[in-house]
Amino acid sequence: MSALTTTQILRETLAAELRRDPALLLMGEDIGAYGGSFGVTRGLLAEFGGERVRNTPISENSIIGAATGAALVGMRPVAVSAGTMTAPSRAGLRATVSMMPTTV
Repeated sequence: MSALTTTQILRETLAAELRRDPALLLMGEDIGAYGGSFGVTRGLLAEFGGERVRNTPISENSIIGAATGAALVGMRPVAVSAGTMTAPSRAGLRATVSMMPTTV
């Protein structure tokens, strides 16, 4: 039995969740046909289509904003990123969320 790589585990987990939950969608830079910077999303575009595996602009602020909006309307976004530029985006997310009205 061969050990799975981290990339394989992530890909298999994302695929399983996409199959299980129709509200889940992936968004990130080059995650479609290219398969992500480390190949984590390779093959997912072919299986789930462009509505659920979405390429985004090279702008972490845009990715975070789109994911926040998708979550607000009931989707379950997973923002896929190499993680190198997300710190500035978190400040914008905190500012946006802090101004949202709370409902029960």
